[in-house]
Amino acid sequence: MVFRNVLVSLMVAGVAAIAAGLGGCSQASKRYDVEVTRDEGLRNQTIEVDLIGANNPDTTRDLSTCPIGGPNGYFAADPKLRKTHNPLEMKFEAGSKESTRKLSASDPKWEAWQSPTSLVIMAYIPSVEGDNGVNDPRRKVLPLASDVWGDQMLRIQITDTGLKVLTPVKKPY
Repeated sequence: MVFRNVLVSLMVAGVAAIAAGLGGCSQASKRYDVEVTRDEGLRNQTIEVDLIGANNPDTTRDLSTCPIGGPNGYFAADPKLRKTHNPLEMKFEAGSKESTRKLSASDPKWEAWQSPTSLVIMAYIPSVEGDNGVNDPRRKVLPLASDVWGDQMLRIQITDTGLKVLTPVKKPY
């Protein structure tokens, strides 16, 4: 009986040590400067972009699959639903010469997102269609681990085919 209790205690301690070790392997998330640029050829369209800091795998999954009809459904939904994700909203007005918007790594929005592990980018680009699935070109989910990106700034370009990430990847995700 004593042997069994000692064995169980050793097994529990071993599992706890392994769990602690695995937890230490995860890379901490990092705040980045984010730059979103609209291609010159899209100047005649009003384009909306939401940046969403997600720190919950369920939120990231929901926004990745977007059960409300993809990015178009997301932007057409009740504004209260959209606000539940606490997005940083960027709007590029048709005819405007402004083509770049930025989010600084020191912006208070990062604090409001409470240590996000992913940055979800949703875009309403009238001339671009998608499949509303995980590969929809109007949506990107970027990990915020400090070892993924080769630059302090995440550069996103809005093109006539969707969103493109221009920042070099240091470690595939």
